[in-house]
Amino acid sequence: MKEHIISGFKLMQPDGGGMRNEEMGIVSTESVAKEWVDSDGEWPRYYEKFHQVVRVFDTLEEMASHDKNELRKRALAKLSIEERKLLGLA
Repeated sequence: MKEHIISGFKLMQPDGGGMRNEEMGIVSTESVAKEWVDSDGEWPRYYEKFHQVVRVFDTLEEMASHDKNELRKRALAKLSIEERKLLGLA
């Protein structure tokens, strides 16, 4: 499995119909995002911080194994220390 982390600032502006916002792109620094917001545009512009982790698996088995491990981590995180001891996990 390879893990790629994408961080930056997502540039957004309304589509004009008031229904949704259109993603215009992602830039690496906040100063570039502010520059885009301040530039002349037909619609109001804004940006928001963007962070995403992309996992690329080599096999379906690797993906299934990762899913099970993540599920186990989330389930264990919900247990108290006493519950973990009772189950023999701590």
